Amino acid sequence: MAVDQAAKWQVFNLLSRTDSGRMPLVAGVLSLTARRHEGAAFGFFEGHNYLLLAFSAAAMVVVTVMAAWAKDNRQGLGVGLIGGGALGNLVDRLFLGHVRDFIDFPVWPTFNVADSLITIGVIYLAWQVVADRLRQKKSTQ
Repeated sequence: MAVDQAAKWQVFNLLSRTDSGRMPLVAGVLSLTARRHEGAAFGFFEGHNYLLLAFSAAAMVVVTVMAAWAKDNRQGLGVGLIGGGALGNLVDRLFLGHVRDFIDFPVWPTFNVADSLITIGVIYLAWQVVADRLRQKKSTQ
């Protein structure tokens, strides 16, 4: 959460000094672009900030419970990444009324560090589930 908030502050501060709110990093591939939105991923629930605040708060409760029940540190890592990302965007929604995005690949919707943490955490947990099942299957043979 702290890394997400620091990155958002730094990038939006930097981009506020540009005329376009955009700074190409790799021509045609990657830019920093200041975007604000009140919806969820891919523009879903745009304009329903209170609903998304309630959902985010509920998700934080679920993530906290999951972290407490995590069987080992590997699961805790995935849950922690998801929780940290969710908290980063929740802070934006709570204090600003919108989420700040800035990582811009032309072929993908603009996103932020929090979104990346959530995605990495979900992929990591899914990988852990598959690896655990493979280990269980192997041990029963």
